[in-house]
Amino acid sequence: MVAAEHIDATINSAGSAINNFLLNNKVHITVKNIKTLDRTIGHGGTKELLKRIGLTEDDIIKSL
Repeated sequence: MVAAEHIDATINSAGSAINNFLLNNKVHITVKNIKTLDRTIGHGGTKELLKRIGLTEDDIIKSL
């Protein structure tokens, strides 16, 4: 699994580059792009910020 933290993993981002690489190199795996809303989430530690936007390990596992 590859996780890329970015506002939109589908357009002009690290996630997009990974998707293109996989496609161009005929790597046949299931990919799930997880997108967060484009909003201000304030300040805090990494764990708290990931929790606020639904990107904790548990959140990602639940989305699969």
